[in-house]
Amino acid sequence: MRVAKPIQLSSDDNRRLRVLSKRKRVEARVQIRSRIVLLAAAGMTDKDIAQKLDIGRRVAARWRARFLAAGVDGLFQDATRPGRPRTARNAGVALF
Repeated sequence: MRVAKPIQLSSDDNRRLRVLSKRKRVEARVQIRSRIVLLAAAGMTDKDIAQKLDIGRRVAARWRARFLAAGVDGLFQDATRPGRPRTARNAGVALF
C-alpha cells in the first residue's frame, strides 16, 4: 500500500491556507484545495480527506503532491491541458 507523504506547514503557510479556505472572494476550487492541504497537514489520509470533502481520492492526492512541489502558490495554478485552445468558431458561439 502506498503511503502519502506527510505535510509540515510553516506558520505563514498555515495562516495563508486558513485564510484561503474561509475567504468568500476566493474561487471555490482554491478553497477546496486549501482545505485538502490543511487536512493533510493534520495527518489525514487521502481517502479520509476525500470522504470528508466529498471529492475523489485521486483529487486529494494530486493537490497534496502539488502543494509539496510548489507550495501555496501552486494551489492557484491549473495544469495545462493538451490540445488546441478553444476559439469562437469551435466553442459553438454565434457571432451574429
